[in-house]
Amino acid sequence: MNSILSKFALKNMKTNRVMLVPFILSSSIMLSLFYIMRSLVSNDYVIHRHKDLPMVINFGTLIVAIFTFMFIIYANRYLIKRRSKEFALYSILGLETRHIRKSIFIEEFITFLVIGILSLLEGHVFGKLSFLGLNKIMKDVNVKLMNYTFSYKSALYLFIFTAIIFIAVYIISCWNIRAVKRSLSQSLSYLYWVCFYLQVVTI
Repeated sequence: MNSILSKFALKNMKTNRVMLVPFILSSSIMLSLFYIMRSLVSNDYVIHRHKDLPMVINFGTLIVAIFTFMFIIYANRYLIKRRSKEFALYSILGLETRHIRKSIFIEEFITFLVIGILSLLEGHVFGKLSFLGLNKIMKDVNVKLMNYTFSYKSALYLFIFTAIIFIAVYIISCWNIRAVKRSLSQSLSYLYWVCFYLQVVTI
């Protein structure tokens, strides 16, 4: 059953790629900003050369984290609402809620795994440019690109933050699926009574 759901989830991702690809790219860009700011805060060169700057960047990181969280949650809710008819169809065809939830879990796990990897790659590449630009603004002429090293600590923060967003997104998705299921049940119940009434009238 798990292999069937995995194939089903991959097929859904392929079908919804028009909406999914922009979501992945925009989310990875937002999270790469988080990584860049975290890597600048933990960079030894920045810490020792610009003592007051880490505090400013930390505040900026908090703002970016809040905005990123809200953006991804809102974007995902939009995607799920666009797929409400699809979920309703699955219920009509007899797919249980737990199977739909498991399929969504697989889809979103793969999606956020791709987002996490992309954001790390983008963050490290553009982090180098940000590091050089920041030091140029600070008029530090001695800075070299080798002073900006890969930050494992920042990468860990990034994946933890991505995991938190993934959990929040999955919970909201499950809630939306439940709402669709409840709405469908009410609609079917209403349709049943309408048909029953028409049958009684025509007798």
